[in-house]
This record gives sequence, C-alpha cells and structure tokens, in this order.
Amino acid sequence: MFKLMIFFVGVFTYLCACHPAKNALAFKPDQAIIGQVLEKKGNQMPSPGKQNYKGKPYNSIVYIFEPSSIQDAVTLEGNLFKKLNTKLIGSYPTDSLGNFFIKIKPGLYSILVGYQDAFYAPFFSGKNEIAVIKVQSGLNTTLDIVINSSAAY
Repeated sequence: MFKLMIFFVGVFTYLCACHPAKNALAFKPDQAIIGQVLEKKGNQMPSPGKQNYKGKPYNSIVYIFEPSSIQDAVTLEGNLFKKLNTKLIGSYPTDSLGNFFIKIKPGLYSILVGYQDAFYAPFFSGKNEIAVIKVQSGLNTTLDIVINSSAAY
C-alpha cells in the first residue's frame, strides 16, 4: 500500500511539473510608465572641463491626460500650462527622489509634471502635441522628465 501511494504521488508530481497551468501560459506582464523627474537651474551651457549635469531629483506629481495638443491648453509661458481641456486620466506622486512607476493601460497619453502651480510639459511633437507618449501592451515605457524652464543654455 505504501509503495502504491508513493507511486501515485510521484506520477502526480511529474504531471504537475511537466504541464504548466493554462492560466500561466496566458499571463501577460502589465505595462507601466517608469522614470524620474529632475530639475535643472542656472547656467547649463557646455564648456571645456564641465561635466554634463543630469539634474537634481524633483519631488512632484506626474499627471496623465488623454492626448493633448497646444490648442487644448491654456498656456502660461513656454512649457508651462495653467489648464488642459482634455480628460485627466490620473495623478501620481513621485517619491522624494522624483521616481515614478505608473501602471496604465496601453494607449496614447500626454504626460505632464506639476511645477510652480502649473503643468510642465517636457516636450512637444512636430504636430503641436503636448508630451504624447505611447504605452504598448506588456512593455514598460521609460521616460525621465527634465524640468529646465529655469535653466540657461
């Protein structure tokens, strides 16, 4: 009887180890937007012997909107916006070093950062789109945001 029980335990273990569950095969990793918010101030003009400065970590809030264009926004100055007239998907605080990790569905989004009581856009497209990024299914999108509105080049 004991030998028969050992036999069945062995067969059961073998079958479980060799045939993964169907759900495990169908698993797809989540996608996210991962990065760090940094700030550059003052003279950033390159010069001999001066190392490239990455920026100082900036604790802020990252805002995700539906894809936005300049026509959808109320501009304050340069990259700073008072308001976007598109849907806010969510707001995500960074840690004290400006790091963020945002799990989000695949799609196109505008990403902005809270700065000086406004929204800071890190870049624009050639089509006047405000910081539009593409999040693909199962892939992480890496984006470091450098706030340089107080820097001189």
